[in-house]
Amino acid sequence: MSARLILGTAQFGLDYGIVNTAGKVASAEVRSMLDLVRRSGFAGLDSAAAYGDAEQLLGACGVSDLPVVTKVSIDPAMGPEQVGSWVMASVRRSLAALRCKQLDGLLLHAAGDLVGARAKQVHAALVAVRDAGLVRRIGASIYARQDIEPVLSDYPVDLIQLPMSVLDQRAREWLPLLKKRHIAVHVRSVFLQGIVLQQVGLLPAKLAALAPALKEFHQRAMASELTPLEAALAFVRNTPGIEGIVVGATSRAELEQIAKAFAQPARFDAAGLDASSLPEADPRNWKAA
Repeated sequence: MSARLILGTAQFGLDYGIVNTAGKVASAEVRSMLDLVRRSGFAGLDSAAAYGDAEQLLGACGVSDLPVVTKVSIDPAMGPEQVGSWVMASVRRSLAALRCKQLDGLLLHAAGDLVGARAKQVHAALVAVRDAGLVRRIGASIYARQDIEPVLSDYPVDLIQLPMSVLDQRAREWLPLLKKRHIAVHVRSVFLQGIVLQQVGLLPAKLAALAPALKEFHQRAMASELTPLEAALAFVRNTPGIEGIVVGATSRAELEQIAKAFAQPARFDAAGLDASSLPEADPRNWKAA
């Protein structure tokens, strides 16, 4: 099965993205973008209770006909005995906000919740909401290789979301493991919050370490007669083992560009562009940079 686009909705509820100067997306623009999602054959939407009022906005716009994956955050201070009721209540709040009867997927926002004293209760809570018919698939949003270990050994899931881009290619080594376990994969950060599409001269100073790889990527895309957008999408689209590619946009015009670029049958060789060994390649480090 070929990978399909999924619209990420962080920008609908937050001023999200290091190069985003437009702020939150207005409700009228969200409605227009959702219309394009339906017309362009997107696989669905990706959201989270932590994305400000994104779920409420989506619900007001009407998304009951679209598959939605959302995420649950669990307070680190919460005791194991509280986890089950918290996850159930969180799912019901998300369903109410989205005005949907069932979620396509529920992910742990922090895969680390499947490690430690509460891990068994956390996994049981996910299974309970799936068994109740409130969600179709359960899983986790991961960041690193060690996050995968629990789901491969002790806590089986249906869906994993992980980062992948021309500048962060670590996931290519993980995909065969997940495929072997019949775990569906959604990839995010394919534009690294827009950094991949930036000209080197516009790169934020604190991310200067990424400049050599970014420059090489742009030069290679040009040599391949591709725009950076087309090349970035071609890399993930042609990587085996991916079900969905989460992309964000701040307007219908941006989303149209993404959909058009994704539809191109191009291929792109990203060998040697991986910069994942650099701390700057991980958005979790940007606030502290």
